[in-house]
Amino acid sequence: MDQLDFLTDEELLRFFRCSRTEMSCMEQPHTFLNQLRDHHLIPEEMYKKLIRCRSKEVREKGVYQVLDWVEAERPDSIKVFWNCVFRDHLLQQYPTLRLLRNRLLDGSFTFYEKLPKKVEKEEEEDKKKASEKGEEEEEEEKEEEEEEKTWKKSKQKERSESAEDEQPSTSTQSNPSQKRNIQRPTNYFPFRKGEKDDIWTWPIYKTQLPVTCGDKEGMLKRDKLAKGERCIVVQGRWFTPSGFEEFGGKKSSKKWKYSIRCSGTTLGELIQHDQDNDDDCFICRSQGSLICCDECPRFFHQRCHLPNVDDAILGDDRPWMCTFCVLRASHSWYHPTQMTYQEALTCRISDHLLECQYLLLCLYHADEEHIFVKDPCINVRNYTSVIKTPIWLDRVVEKLQQNLYQSMQHFVSDVLLIFTNCATFNRDNAELRVTGERLKDLFEREFKSTFSIQLQHPTASNSQ
Repeated sequence: MDQLDFLTDEELLRFFRCSRTEMSCMEQPHTFLNQLRDHHLIPEEMYKKLIRCRSKEVREKGVYQVLDWVEAERPDSIKVFWNCVFRDHLLQQYPTLRLLRNRLLDGSFTFYEKLPKKVEKEEEEDKKKASEKGEEEEEEEKEEEEEEKTWKKSKQKERSESAEDEQPSTSTQSNPSQKRNIQRPTNYFPFRKGEKDDIWTWPIYKTQLPVTCGDKEGMLKRDKLAKGERCIVVQGRWFTPSGFEEFGGKKSSKKWKYSIRCSGTTLGELIQHDQDNDDDCFICRSQGSLICCDECPRFFHQRCHLPNVDDAILGDDRPWMCTFCVLRASHSWYHPTQMTYQEALTCRISDHLLECQYLLLCLYHADEEHIFVKDPCINVRNYTSVIKTPIWLDRVVEKLQQNLYQSMQHFVSDVLLIFTNCATFNRDNAELRVTGERLKDLFEREFKSTFSIQLQHPTASNSQ
């Protein structure tokens, strides 16, 4: 199975458009052109006219025009184009093709990066073409005549080189006296010598994976999977893993990590492989002994997750779901009607522990520098002289676990007080104030979303 099979024609065409100039600047492009000719990707007349060029500038312009023609007249053969120019003998001869292949398959080229729209002036172009066509052809003919004269002067000297360059065969054989030392590329093969031909070793799969479920095929974007977003695309339609499982007719299994596969390997095995290598805890962003949710690809330390995960829970055969997935699964029926902001604040905390735990996990994850996690009185000088009521995330968790909050209003007031204290103490530190405002906005946005609140309401601190 070739790696290019997992890229769409649209993706390959976009890469082609962004690579034409580099390919047109390749030195001695005769073998490259022979390859295109052998695969019927360029017209014979265009090939013969270009192969006679001796001027480097004219040749580069001609190669670019050939590639422009391929895009316009052979877009359906774009996969054939890349397959034929990525053959070993061409990769060895042209460093540009090696670089392009690596860029295409190691994920460094961004297919979804938004490019500026092509500027077209059709009316002006038509007028220019009508008036300049004759001039261009005349100029090209003059250049070709001069090249032909120059070439004839040194015909005897050039004959052996010309015969070698213009030979349409794609064979790489040569006489011992004609061989030159070519450094064999070490990074364009999908796997190293002696290594199993396993698609997991292909660089392209650092960013995306071809997946199947039942009779359905899609492409999984690994960065979106790690964020818990819709990550599998099928003909422009995006699915969550569980949604793709249902789309593939495997809804009854309810174990997408085992029903979704990539070349015979389950996603569960892949996720476990990632965990054993370089995954971090979703909350504290550090490594160690991690557990993985059976519904999403998030990893946690048992004590970082809220509620904490006991060993006994992991000991049974039942699947374990993180708080993010539990809330998402229950949200459709947990709040059948929308609430006002005041109604949400008056709710009993015991009825909404799940929501509180979710909101705190969002803040822990967003606080990448752990600024609001620990007691600031310990390490921040003069903190208590400015802030009369210190509060921090770990303390809010502690009070929640000890049932010290009676209503949602008490919980929300404590959380917002963290960011009020931040703004008060850091009047001269704009960076920390901005960080506090960002987390405060995140909390209020997630609070309104969690309780199905859409209208703007006063902050909790103003409602006391």
